[in-house]
Amino acid sequence: MRVDQTQIVATFDQLTELRRQSPTLERLWQEAYGDSYPAQIRPNGFYPVEVFATLERLIGQADGQLLADLGCGDGGAGRYLARRLGMRLIGLDISPRSVAVAETLAADEGLSDRASFQVGDVAATGLPTRSCAAAICLDVLLYVPDKAAALREAARILEPISNSFCSGM
Repeated sequence: MRVDQTQIVATFDQLTELRRQSPTLERLWQEAYGDSYPAQIRPNGFYPVEVFATLERLIGQADGQLLADLGCGDGGAGRYLARRLGMRLIGLDISPRSVAVAETLAADEGLSDRASFQVGDVAATGLPTRSCAAAICLDVLLYVPDKAAALREAARILEPISNSFCSGM
């Protein structure tokens, strides 16, 4: 069965825009998370701050190393981790709208010199082999038509001794 990527992008963009513009939804998420709400990240999935603290510990300080945020959306998780760990960031998403938002937010946060975002496929990133110290892929794989190809691609771009974190499988 052929998946219509255009429809996936349009639906994602619509839902993401509604999420960004909804003070009610934002308040509900804050109430549901309590002190664990990652306000600076505003994830589209249910990730409390403890998840990001765990990722920080597992990746470790990685000044200047490259982090790939595969299926980055607006790049919140990748920007947060890059800032906290001193990493460079490449975010990849199928949505041109999300990539544009991620670029704007990275510039607003002073990360333009070490964060870039591009439209692309997580199963064929175009990144050099073994170029990334770490990769994250949060709530994306369940939407990827060829999950095995996406996981092979993540393994290909990671350095031999790296950490990759995937969710939503």
